[in-house]
Amino acid sequence: EKIAALEKAHAKKEHDEHEKLKTQFEALKKISSLTLHMKATTEGALFEAVTSAKLSAALRERGLALPESAFEVKHPIKKVGNYPVPVSVGKQHWNLAVEIKA
Repeated sequence: EKIAALEKAHAKKEHDEHEKLKTQFEALKKISSLTLHMKATTEGALFEAVTSAKLSAALRERGLALPESAFEVKHPIKKVGNYPVPVSVGKQHWNLAVEIKA
């Protein structure tokens, strides 16, 4: 009985977490782009690379908590410019337009 109750509680927790991520993902889809202001050289090279962690933190500051693993940044962004960043939550996929400004 205890095992069945624990399994049910665990399944509910996983379902709740998935629903929370799904809700946040839907909210993220309404944001057409994300602009980050970073320190850069006059040539546009960033002093700090933009990674999945940086994107996750920037969205958390805007009230959207998606894990770093949701962002598919294959190579850290090292220059000022516009970048499409694939975002995945479960079976849902979407591109976030990220603009890096100095």
